Amino acid sequence: MVLFGTLRRSGGIEAVARHLAIPPAFTQTIIPIAMDSVVAQYRSRYLAGGAGSAGIDHVLTLVAGFGGGQMAREVLLPDPVDIAKGEALLAALYGTAEASGAAIQTSARHSGIDEALLAKAFPLLAMLVGGYLAARADGWANEDLPSDQSKAHVAEFERLISPAIPAKPRPRKFDDDAR
Repeated sequence: MVLFGTLRRSGGIEAVARHLAIPPAFTQTIIPIAMDSVVAQYRSRYLAGGAGSAGIDHVLTLVAGFGGGQMAREVLLPDPVDIAKGEALLAALYGTAEASGAAIQTSARHSGIDEALLAKAFPLLAMLVGGYLAARADGWANEDLPSDQSKAHVAEFERLISPAIPAKPRPRKFDDDAR
């Protein structure tokens, strides 16, 4: 998962642990569970915008309404985070507050992790991921890009919001004579 590595290197895991008041090691268990769902919603918004540059613009317009790249900074700093902003972002990503709540409940049921803890982690991750995507794309906006470079940015954005869980490997075919 590309964004998980980015969060680890940027101090995002420690920041989430601090805001949740739990050990970073446990946070590393929670983040992939919540992140799968959150990243899937960013990908859904990207595809709803038409993919490519239009999809990136669609995601960035949504994220800008909640603070853009500043959101990641808010989570990374030791100051208290406005969780209501993260909850509103989740509602926008999932379509409604009820849908985001249902996603949290489903994640809790499937993982065995306390729902109240996931309800705090999801908004933090939505802000971190959205803020990171906005900050990353902000650097691209200042460039006068030839079309091949623009395509490279689209490919990078798609890689960032790719599904966190790799596709299942294809079953191997066995040759009856080899047995």
